Amino acid sequence: MMFADGELRGRLPEWQRDAPRLLTQFRCDLAAAPEDPAMLELIDELRKVSADFRRWWETRGRTSIVKESRRYSTPSPFAWISTTKR
Repeated sequence: MMFADGELRGRLPEWQRDAPRLLTQFRCDLAAAPEDPAMLELIDELRKVSADFRRWWETRGRTSIVKESRRYSTPSPFAWISTTKR
């Protein structure tokens, strides 16, 4: 997950804008299985390794899930753009 991997975070040039939306999607996934031990373990691990995750997890901000483009930086000379429904 991008919260735990600085190299992956670096591929999202707009990390501060995109990360809260990724976390909102993660919360939606968690809502489907709120007692799933693997999900709860992942949350505990991300709290330990990511200050951004800790801060945004605790604030429980209201970020909408919308269809939009997200730009990624890649090692190649070509940028990769993903359009997703979030």
